[in-house]
Amino acid sequence: MAVAFLLMIFDYKYFFVPALWNFLLCMIGVAGLYFYRIDWHLLFIESLAMAGAFSVMQIFGRVVLKKEILGDGDIIFIFAWVMLFGFLESLFAMMFGGIVGIVFASIKNKKKVPLIPVIILGTFMEFLLGMQYV
Repeated sequence: MAVAFLLMIFDYKYFFVPALWNFLLCMIGVAGLYFYRIDWHLLFIESLAMAGAFSVMQIFGRVVLKKEILGDGDIIFIFAWVMLFGFLESLFAMMFGGIVGIVFASIKNKKKVPLIPVIILGTFMEFLLGMQYV
């Protein structure tokens, strides 16, 4: 989790995440899947699917909208985050984080909001609400 918080601070301040830290989080996720999850192969495929969906959104933004809507580091982070917390948990964290991001952008009058802090804050909100998934 320390790596995730370092990524959050770095992304908030510079809109950039070091690839080494991102891949370190991925390796922690892979190790956690392999050693602590019985269904590790399914969760790995779900992580790839989520990263693929966000990659499609990134390509759409670059080709159709002609602007950067999502960075490469964000996609790698999403891949690792789904491995660490699961598909549904990450999906709801992104939903809660999106709400936090919209509120933050409207209060600060910003057009760009860093994605990694938003996802981490959404995950924190999930834990505070005590959400349980079946």
